[in-house]
Parts: sequence; structure tokens; C-alpha cells
Amino acid sequence: MPCLTYKTLHSREEALAYLTECTLATVQDLAGRSRPPKGELARQISIAHTGIDWVKTFVKPGDRCGCGRVQEIIDRGVTVEGWCEN
Repeated sequence: MPCLTYKTLHSREEALAYLTECTLATVQDLAGRSRPPKGELARQISIAHTGIDWVKTFVKPGDRCGCGRVQEIIDRGVTVEGWCEN
């Protein structure tokens, strides 16, 4: 499956994966800051974790969802917290 963008979404599952990917980009940005805004990193991690849980109902390890960060978390079987620490 090609990389998803807001212009290439064709299903609810793709939209969910795309929005989760965008949230993970925010998590990655916040985690890389020396002092992320108080509570914001935890809030974004929680949102991303919910997205990952729902994406997993459609995409299993080895399947392709079209989103790099989402796919990495699913394939590695890690939590969003564990992913952003690496």
C-alpha cells in the first residue's frame, strides 16, 4: 500500500491510520523537546495509543497500513510510550 496522505484516503480504516500517524508525529516532536508542555506529551501519547488500538483491529503484524510510524509500532508490538523512548 502506498504512503497515505489526506488526498489519498479511501476508507475509514485509512483515515484512522492517517490520523494516528499524524498524532504520532506530534508525539515524536514533543518527546524530542527538552521540556515539552506540561501534560501535553502524555495527552498526545494517550490519543495515539487509542488510535493504535483501533488500527490493530484492521491491521495485523505483517499487514501494511500505509503509515510508517503506525506500522512500526504494530510490527514491533510496542506501546506508544515504548516507541517514543527509542
